[in-house]
Order: sequence, then structure tokens, then C-alpha cells
Amino acid sequence: MAETKTAVANKPAWVDLATTDAAASRDFYSKVFGWNIKVEPDPQYGGYGMAEVGGKRAAESVPKMSPEQPTAWTL
Repeated sequence: MAETKTAVANKPAWVDLATTDAAASRDFYSKVFGWNIKVEPDPQYGGYGMAEVGGKRAAESVPKMSPEQPTAWTL
């Protein structure tokens, strides 16, 4: 996330992407936003990826947890 010198009301604090193709999404968004995305290797986390930019956490991406869940960004 961008840093500001002054307080901004109602700014996003966190973004999360649940998708059917987490690997393709990570590849796409890392190119668009310049994110470095590290995927948790432990299988119990199901492919959870943490995106960082400038050494600061920016977002996360995960595979959808159920087929009924829509592909979506959440704030």
C-alpha cells in the first residue's frame, strides 16, 4: 500500500484475493503492481501467498476454499 504523511479516513487496510487460479493471479498482479509474492510452502495453508512491495506487506492471495465461493477481491 502507498504510504501517506497525513491521516486518510476510510482508506483500505488490507486486500485479499480468492481465485480459481491462484498461480496465474499471482503472476499477473506481481507484474501489474510490482509485488513480490511468496507462497507458503506448507500444504496445510493451501497455497496462501503474501504480496510485498518495497519490503512491506500489501495483499494476499489464496485459492478459493469452496466451488461456490466467487472469485473476488475483498477489503
